[in-house]
Amino acid sequence: MVDTDDEIDALENFPEDQENDDKTISEEEIQKYYDVETHISKPFRVKNGTVPINILEFDYSFSYDCQKYFNFCVADPNTIIFASGNIIHFLDVTTKKIWFRRGATGGGIGHIIKNPTFNHIAIGENGIDPPIIIYDWPSMEIITRLLGGTKRQYSHLHYSSDGLLLVSQGANPDYFITIWKWQESKILLQCKSHSQSVFNVMFSTFVPGSLISCGSGHIKFWRMAQTFTGLKLKSESGRFGRTEISDIIGAYQMPDKKVLSGCEWGNILLWDEDLIKFEISKRNKEFCHTKPIVQFEYINAELFTVGR
Repeated sequence: MVDTDDEIDALENFPEDQENDDKTISEEEIQKYYDVETHISKPFRVKNGTVPINILEFDYSFSYDCQKYFNFCVADPNTIIFASGNIIHFLDVTTKKIWFRRGATGGGIGHIIKNPTFNHIAIGENGIDPPIIIYDWPSMEIITRLLGGTKRQYSHLHYSSDGLLLVSQGANPDYFITIWKWQESKILLQCKSHSQSVFNVMFSTFVPGSLISCGSGHIKFWRMAQTFTGLKLKSESGRFGRTEISDIIGAYQMPDKKVLSGCEWGNILLWDEDLIKFEISKRNKEFCHTKPIVQFEYINAELFTVGR
């Protein structure tokens, strides 16, 4: 883990982000991806393998990856989607019926997210140059496919509150943060997010063009800014100061632009711009949670926290 704020700055001397108009997919490419059957992975075997390729038949999955952050997606009031390995699970919480679908690449599932405005489900795949596939819900017909966001794995996806932009966070080796105009299958902005694992990235609910990313020993505050040379993605790293540097999983930007985040010991950190203003605990200096806070929800002027 990085030990000081100065070392964080030294590691983050990354190139400027850039607009990516040249990464738009042609209409013919988009159209061919509409074949759903070609986006369900099939069995494969090694070269010169002798075992019959269909020796096993999938019957049922009892798996749930409890070590995976943000592994529940609420598709509708009755249906929850979650991933385990390369299998996407669909659970009807009223009937307890569960059904399954293989991922597209065979390399596993990175993250699943529901669009807040459209009846769409976005699934970030893992593998070699993996896609983000946006499906219509509940038909699971393919709306579009996004390429070029990461080389091997997606750790998190999030939609803007109006559902028109999608942000993706790549994992090792590139750690790219990418903002998509998904309706055009186009990368709007892309740059390296950090030099260590990034667990979470999100648009602000209240401040258009504002984002937060956080992960191993860091939190970053992003804004989309119009400059003389075009739209840019600018960032500031959070400075822990006298507070012990911590991995951060959950974060949330409040209406007044201040940011709440969790920390490894279970308290809430209140950030004002790039500095910690307060550390919030229970009475008698008891921790808010016994484990890190992974999620914040702000509903009807009440704040809810979810611990790991």
